[in-house]
Amino acid sequence: MAVPSAGALMQLAEAETRLSDWGWFDIRTPLDVLVDSVNAEANLNAHGERACRERLGFVLANRLKMIEDRKRWPEIADERIRSPIIIPALPRSGTTALLRLLSQDPANRSPLTWEILAPSPPPEAATFETDPRMAQVQAMLEAHGFTRPELMAMHPFGATVAEECIFICEHAMTLTGYGAFWDAPRYGAYCAQADDRPVFQIHKEVLQQLQFRRAADRWVLKAPTHMLHLPAILDAYPDAVFVQTHRDLGRIIPSLAKLFAALRRTFSDDPTKADMRAAARGQLLAWKMALQAMTEFRQRPGMNARFVDVDYSAMLAAPMAEVERIYDRLGLDLTLAAKSRMEAWLAKNGQGRYGAHDYSLAECGLTEQDIDDNFGDYMDRYAVTRERRA
Repeated sequence: MAVPSAGALMQLAEAETRLSDWGWFDIRTPLDVLVDSVNAEANLNAHGERACRERLGFVLANRLKMIEDRKRWPEIADERIRSPIIIPALPRSGTTALLRLLSQDPANRSPLTWEILAPSPPPEAATFETDPRMAQVQAMLEAHGFTRPELMAMHPFGATVAEECIFICEHAMTLTGYGAFWDAPRYGAYCAQADDRPVFQIHKEVLQQLQFRRAADRWVLKAPTHMLHLPAILDAYPDAVFVQTHRDLGRIIPSLAKLFAALRRTFSDDPTKADMRAAARGQLLAWKMALQAMTEFRQRPGMNARFVDVDYSAMLAAPMAEVERIYDRLGLDLTLAAKSRMEAWLAKNGQGRYGAHDYSLAECGLTEQDIDDNFGDYMDRYAVTRERRA
């Protein structure tokens, strides 16, 4: 059994929704590449095939419905996304915690998992807390294995938590995070060469959809892979500002390798798909390239001034002090109400809430020298705290 073809998946979505207008973006081409790559390379088990089929079908149906929403409410296109705060920083460097902490401010809004995957119809302020899509998406996450304790200890998934906006890119089937779930190198190579500007126009359309009937003063967004797409992001959001978290790559790479191994083990029984050593080598090369792209972007005239740099260890030691510094640098008002909500969130969401996440360079087949050779200059430039790497 295999994941159905792109054409078949699209036909199923059309039959489910009774809609057929896919809009201005060519979603068929990346979907063809994705499905072919998954079927040829990912070696999914029965659970993986079912989860892949259901995830793609769910997002495709919502894409059709979102296009129909724009016909019903053309004023969605008039929504302005003003001065978003974007966190395009290394994974495993506190980006998720920082996103969810900042989203406690009533003046900030971050997209929740259920909103990202099911943005149609536009969420309404009056029914936001009781929207049935929350339960629908939570059930999907549980059925697909994302809430297993092993994964929750590494990245707490949930329908009602603020999540990486890279998942918004699923509505374009390009630049997605699918490669973390399903080992699909051909699809990854396609995404690396794809035109990213149209994808971030889709990204903007989703944010417009989400704020149409539930206003947002400003969005706070994050995705590590945004490091590779900052020019396209700036095209979509010309007044964006950025927060870049920094952490010792000697801790990031093995943590990522373990996360990728756990995710792929969820969907494939092939032990080579959960090989931490192979994952670590791939992640080392990927984030070396991403940091280079980030460095080049920040060297553009006027760009570096848009960034606030945050050291992971400093944030871990005194998170509210770092939040206050971020607000001060960005010229924002940190109200007493926002501060109180953030402190309450911190009290309930301490590190290790879902269990320990242990990892080391040795189990990934890497050495201290590998890290220093590839990332030493970066860590020196930003005075990154060197952590214990045993």
